[in-house]
Amino acid sequence: MQSIELPHGGLINFEERPAKRAQLAHFSFRLPMAMVHVSHAEDVVVSIELSAIGAPASSLTPQQRRIARSIEELWRGKPQNLILQGPLTEFSMAVWQALVELSPGSTISYTTLAERAGNPRAARAVARVMSQNTQALVLPCHRVIGKSGALTGYRWGEDIKAALIEFEKLQLS
Repeated sequence: MQSIELPHGGLINFEERPAKRAQLAHFSFRLPMAMVHVSHAEDVVVSIELSAIGAPASSLTPQQRRIARSIEELWRGKPQNLILQGPLTEFSMAVWQALVELSPGSTISYTTLAERAGNPRAARAVARVMSQNTQALVLPCHRVIGKSGALTGYRWGEDIKAALIEFEKLQLS
C-alpha cells in the first residue's frame, strides 16, 4: 500500500481498488464555499468532487459521516487517516507528498512544486498530476498556482479555487 505522511500527523493511504464485492456509494456535504460530493466503496474513497453551493446534504450513514469528518479535518490540517483509491506513480507520490506539506492558505507554483518533488524541470508534469486529481481537498491541488501568481485552471472552477484559498487564509492559517 502506498502512503503519504501528513506533516500534522496522520496518513493518506492508497489502495489499488476497493474490495471486489464493495458497492459504490455516494453522498454530499456542505463546506462554507462549496458542496463536497464523495464516492466511496466501504472505507476506500474513490473520488471527492466539488461544486457550487447547492441543496443541503441528505442524511448520512455512520460510515459516511466518519468519511466526511475525516475529509474536512484533513483539509483543515488536523491529524486523520484516510484511504483513497490509487495506485500512484512514484513521481505523483512525490508531488502529492510535497504538496500536502504546504500549510492551509499557502500557495505554490508548479515550478516550485516540481523542484520540491525532486524534478525541477517537470512543471508541466506537475500540472498534469494536478489536472488528474479526483480527490479534492485531501490532495489540495487548489493551492497550486501559476509562476506569475495567477490562479490558473481548476477542475471545479476558479471561483471555488479562489474561495478555498481565501477561506484557508482567513480561517485555517
